[in-house]
Amino acid sequence: MQTTLNLGLNTGTIGYYLPNTPFKDLIKNSPLPWRDNVTLSGVLYRRLFYVPPTFPNELSGNVGGDHIYISASSTEDGFPASLAYGSTMLYALNEFPVGGLSAICPPSSTDEPDAAVFHLLFDGQGEGGAFPFRIRCSEGAGSLFDADRVEVSAGEWKVSGMDTRTITRLWVQTNSIDEADPPRNIRLVHQDYRDNFEAEPFFPEMVNYYQSMTTSGGPVRNMKWARTNESQFGILSSVHGDSFDQSATLLPTSCPQGGFFGISYAYQAQFANAIDRDLWINIHYKADDATVSAIASIIATELDSDKKVYVELGNEWWNTAFPYNTQRFYFTEQAEANGGASVYYLPEWNDEEADLRWPPTEYAQGQAYGVQRSIDIFKIFAEYFSSERVVNVLAGQLAQRDRNKGMLLFSSAYNYVDALAVNPYVGNILGNQTAAAAAIESEQWTSDDLFAYMYSGVSATARIPVGSTETEPLRISVSETYDMLQASSEFENIDVVGYEGGHHLNVAAGITGTTRTYLIDLVGSTKYDSRWAEWNQYFCSSLYDYGMVTHAHFVDISDWSDDDTTGSWEWYGVIPFHGVQTPTRTGLEAYAALVPSPSPSPSPDPSPGDSGSGSTPTVRSYPNYAVPPSPGIFVRERIRNTLL
Repeated sequence: MQTTLNLGLNTGTIGYYLPNTPFKDLIKNSPLPWRDNVTLSGVLYRRLFYVPPTFPNELSGNVGGDHIYISASSTEDGFPASLAYGSTMLYALNEFPVGGLSAICPPSSTDEPDAAVFHLLFDGQGEGGAFPFRIRCSEGAGSLFDADRVEVSAGEWKVSGMDTRTITRLWVQTNSIDEADPPRNIRLVHQDYRDNFEAEPFFPEMVNYYQSMTTSGGPVRNMKWARTNESQFGILSSVHGDSFDQSATLLPTSCPQGGFFGISYAYQAQFANAIDRDLWINIHYKADDATVSAIASIIATELDSDKKVYVELGNEWWNTAFPYNTQRFYFTEQAEANGGASVYYLPEWNDEEADLRWPPTEYAQGQAYGVQRSIDIFKIFAEYFSSERVVNVLAGQLAQRDRNKGMLLFSSAYNYVDALAVNPYVGNILGNQTAAAAAIESEQWTSDDLFAYMYSGVSATARIPVGSTETEPLRISVSETYDMLQASSEFENIDVVGYEGGHHLNVAAGITGTTRTYLIDLVGSTKYDSRWAEWNQYFCSSLYDYGMVTHAHFVDISDWSDDDTTGSWEWYGVIPFHGVQTPTRTGLEAYAALVPSPSPSPSPDPSPGDSGSGSTPTVRSYPNYAVPPSPGIFVRERIRNTLL
């Protein structure tokens, strides 16, 4: 019998500008080869990208259509076959955090500390047999310089002269091409990985990171890796007005993976295999049936047979903020074009006889269409996977239980849905609602007040006031979601899962002036505080107590300051040069290993960050704040139908 939460983790945005770079081959972390400001047929495009010849030629994308993707003069793996538009760029790293490369690719014992050695491998050659590239790099805020290079053999060069602890930019610029034998299959790897990067493509630090903070039943959710919120996939159009097969624009593994197409679904499956966890995929909201079938086929081929695949349409299409609302607008257009309010509504949430939210708004129609499209996708995946291997996910909003119910009822979705996914976040009102933020400054909250609020946000038994606003604790929202499912014979086999969640202590742009400064300083003072480790354990255990079966944690909502210890470091846990383990990782690792939790009010750990005010504060109290009994929280009886 399951006795703890299945703990999973969301991936972070892959990028040449972030330490969340999974591939040993740094070129894989780059966007597709590109150059700026190219004029084609009299139109100026801000950026031109080369794509494989499997793509249609001359597709436009990005907001305003100012990107163009060309395949007519590309190699099979999407590198330029000519320089008709000038030299092209590959960003292995750019504007990288100082120390970020050493977090994932530390200098080996065979390196000089300031001269790490990489191997540049490629097929083909430059014009006249010349070396085709210029390798540019910089350290810290310094200017660009050319890396040293020495030829090892045909198509392989050693590149050195860089310090992985301080490097911030590493570019491979293609300046020369033999059009009969163009450079292709370009790879750049640290010498420690020269002999294994093809068989084992992922940094061992990445593999360890995801394994250490997850349980065997927890999935890795690839919403960020798929670039679900801002992907170019699905919004491309032909410059010439031609129709094309959308599935032809699925990115193959042979290409750089760090651009706005997201990581190949094959690599997503391979990573799940590498970390020995289930796979959670997000399907682009405009993906047609042929594309969904192609994705299902790729995953069926690549994913180990003992792994499950969680299938979710889009990401947060309930969300009215940009960029999430582009999904909602599209769904509404489709609903209106296919019967409108007479077909697309949410039963019980929209009720014509009771005149309850009737006629359904455009928003409700769009949500209903999203449910129908999810069902269509679930049916396609059923052609490739047995019911034991696929988890059909319908994602709703934790704060809207009745609307979630209407989504499950529409088109009898409950017959297809295995998991209702919600977002158990705590703390988002503090930095996102002006009234709450102003109250925090006015009342001069300390770190002790912040932690008291965060625990109460999990387990209080009534809504929590902060100034003139208030929020609902997870004890109520998650338990009532569970109860809603258990109360219906149609829903009782549907699990409550978390698609994201954790702390949500970002400070929105709308919070300004001294209030903004106060909040950033307050939250920033706790960034190394061991109480976060203990809070995360309490959070996970409480979710299970309230009825949640599986939760994919989200850990990069933590941009607390502008220094080199922003939330980016959360990804690898140990901050370079500081030797500090980030508390979120510590807490999730402890939970994953089933280490008993301490009490929810531990002594602050002031080193190396300041976690308190230095004096005895007046700690705010919250309604019916539930303190877990000794000795720990992992053996508590699950709370199902009764709010304690």
